[in-house]
Amino acid sequence: MKKYFQKIDFTLPPVDMSRIKTDRVTEGYGTQFRSYEIADKEYFTDVYSKRIKFNVPPDIVNYTCITDNGATPHVDQVKAVINYYINPGHCVTAFWEPKDPNYTPSKMLQLQSDGSWKESAIVEYEMNQLRLASYLRALPNEAYVLSTQDIHSVIKPQISTTREFFRWMWFDLTIDEVLENITLINN
Repeated sequence: MKKYFQKIDFTLPPVDMSRIKTDRVTEGYGTQFRSYEIADKEYFTDVYSKRIKFNVPPDIVNYTCITDNGATPHVDQVKAVINYYINPGHCVTAFWEPKDPNYTPSKMLQLQSDGSWKESAIVEYEMNQLRLASYLRALPNEAYVLSTQDIHSVIKPQISTTREFFRWMWFDLTIDEVLENITLINN
């Protein structure tokens, strides 16, 4: 069976979110998906490095929020991530497979630093062209390694909730390589 995700035994100590949150968007899609630069990177690295070590450091680390209707089915530019859920918002991360292997998805628009939008390398899929393959519902303070090279989405049960999480991302490592890459330190 194909591996889309795997839960890991990784728990962060309390994080001072006033040292994390900024208004500097590093990634944005639609009105609902925003990733932000971490304000005090040295502080955050010090916090998480006491609980997890990487043989190959992540290419990107950020703080992400998903609002409104969630995230439509898509594939990321990175191959794999570790998501650490601060507030999972009772959301479901669903993984999908195309019904037709010849189906061609459309490109997503990506928010630029100047506030404009341009076509992205990331594609978005129509739900009626997909079949559900697997899913997970994270709880607060849980961490999962996800294969983001596979089609996935975030389904929100309530529009008013906000899903908040930290992401460690690798452009070139698969889910299995990320799992081999980490050493968990349980204090």
